[in-house]
Amino acid sequence: MKSEAQDDERRRFHRVGFHADALLKLPADTLSVEILDISLAGALIKVDPTVTLEQGSQASLIVRLSEEVQIKMTGDLLSHGHGNYALHRILREPENDNHLRPLLELNLGDPKLMERDIQTLIEEYQCSA
Repeated sequence: MKSEAQDDERRRFHRVGFHADALLKLPADTLSVEILDISLAGALIKVDPTVTLEQGSQASLIVRLSEEVQIKMTGDLLSHGHGNYALHRILREPENDNHLRPLLELNLGDPKLMERDIQTLIEEYQCSA
């Protein structure tokens, strides 16, 4: 059985616990969801257990931080069981990262961890270009 520490070492991006309500926009519907954690790579969300989402479908997650500020992540949905889904972020928008990065930096507590995540993001972008 894998430990949480082993999972953390295997992850390419650091996740931070971030519990907040958000909207999940799908092609045919918009749902209220709860964010469980968030990273530069995406977010883990909790959906009403009576709702089943299609694995691999694209969606946009909208997190309102204040009346004027929101973070929008667009990506593919991956099932994590028990009503939880991961949104694997595929579209990067600089204005969203301007709000997401400080939130992650504050919660990580170590600027070196954030720099490592940004370097990983740059490497992924270069490999896919």
